[in-house]
Amino acid sequence: MGKVEKLPKKYLVKVIIRPEGYEKIILEGMFFPKGYTCNANKIKKQCWEYLSAKIAFKENGINPEKVEKEITVKAIPADFTVVEDKV
Repeated sequence: MGKVEKLPKKYLVKVIIRPEGYEKIILEGMFFPKGYTCNANKIKKQCWEYLSAKIAFKENGINPEKVEKEITVKAIPADFTVVEDKV
């Protein structure tokens, strides 16, 4: 049997946001690193930067840096990835 090439890890990211005066928001997404792997702190930072730019915090008078948030990162165990054909 030939050598099996290792694929880059994929990560499931769950973000719970609790803006003061509003109900909590739960979002889940995926993070794909440029290399084989990435540390959790970098993933959390990049995901929060992405989300805080997309959510209308400032328009609602909320400072995104003062929002209570919980971010969890979990590696997705996978030996292969298949993308649907564009046929």
